[in-house]
Amino acid sequence: MVTSSGGTVSNGVTEIVSSGVVWSGITVNYGGVVEVASGGVALATVVSDGGGVEVMSGGAASDATLDSGAYAYVWSGGIASGTVAKSGAEIDGLILASGTVSAGSAQTVIDGVTLDNGAIVGLAVTSGATISGLAVVESGVLTLSSGGVASGATVSGSMVYDATVMSMVPVYGTVDVASGGVADGTILNSLGVQDVENGGAAYGTTVGSGGEEDVDSGGMASGTIVDSSGYFFISSGGIVAGGQVNNGGVINGLILSSGTVSAGIAYTVEGVTIEPGATVGLTVVSGADVSGFVTLGGSLILSAGGIGVGTTVDYGDVNDVESGGLASGTMVYGWQDVLSGGVASGTTVAFGGEVDVEAGGLVSGGVVSSGGAISGLVLSSGTVSAGGGSAVIDGMTINAAASVGLTVLAGATISNFTVNGSSVLELFWRGGRQHRRQWRRRDGRERRLCQRRHNR
Repeated sequence: MVTSSGGTVSNGVTEIVSSGVVWSGITVNYGGVVEVASGGVALATVVSDGGGVEVMSGGAASDATLDSGAYAYVWSGGIASGTVAKSGAEIDGLILASGTVSAGSAQTVIDGVTLDNGAIVGLAVTSGATISGLAVVESGVLTLSSGGVASGATVSGSMVYDATVMSMVPVYGTVDVASGGVADGTILNSLGVQDVENGGAAYGTTVGSGGEEDVDSGGMASGTIVDSSGYFFISSGGIVAGGQVNNGGVINGLILSSGTVSAGIAYTVEGVTIEPGATVGLTVVSGADVSGFVTLGGSLILSAGGIGVGTTVDYGDVNDVESGGLASGTMVYGWQDVLSGGVASGTTVAFGGEVDVEAGGLVSGGVVSSGGAISGLVLSSGTVSAGGGSAVIDGMTINAAASVGLTVLAGATISNFTVNGSSVLELFWRGGRQHRRQWRRRDGRERRLCQRRHNR
């Protein structure tokens, strides 16, 4: 065994503690790194702001001190016993393999490492182990694998300066609930994210302003409370049971599969209570109908057999009427898309609103107001004069100064048609010639269900 002591590792330098070497008292300054290889031992290393230490499998870094801004990564099979991570220091690769640890005090010992309050930790909790009260901050990650349990974790991130883009960027604190893992009573604060994966379960989560809970296909969230500016996203196949979305909260991915719901007051979908003022991304399927739904930044999808009555589609929002779906009496300030086989009856298109009717879609009895737009109309027979204050085309009343995308087929005639804004007129096979112009849709169109705020 070779022993060494002292020494400073400076910016841009990586010092390797090789197998068979015991090196004590190394000081690691900003930009310097100590790598402890398998069979190597580093004792009483002091790592300053911006410095780092990596402990490879079979290596050991004992009694190290990580100052604020320092980092350490412990690979599987590495040892970091006796290390102290001060507030603002980051240590990743810790494992809680058994027992119960409460992290509510000023210092917490996990996997032989002492964590001061405010330390940034990457921790995996495995079968038979429980962690309670852990604060997951900034880029910290709490992973709950099969049989691992976390209760009362608080999760938050922060905005940090990124010199590569010369601006502030978000850094997320994260809880990953893997298959068989359980999270109970997690509190998600600003830039805190909880991802419930296939087979994972989360109970009693509170999503505060800027926080987010994601439920993947096969994951389950029960009793989630979403407060104002909190976000709750449910992937197809994700399971929700109970919970509540308060005024200003956002939920996307709910499915109304049966019954009739009036959305003018508090209502319940999939056991989740939706309070007035909440933003909802909702799909209505066969055997169900919703009335009085207001998108408020969300969306409404009416799939086969689903019915929406009296919906209000706000600016920037979307209502998709799929094949077999029915929309009745919709007020459109944003977009309504009537897909092939879908039906929209009595739609009112307000100033700035737009309805797109795909081939095979049906609209009837609606009104396009001045400044509104509709595309996909077809005049298949008869004569229509568009020179007055309004005209009825393909079942829609078109007011003056509305934008229209219209196709006139053989045997039909339109007169005094005025091209406004993005309007276009297509004439097919009249007098042996085909005259065509392309409908030009508005630039910058964005279809969104609910805005997803994290980019991890």
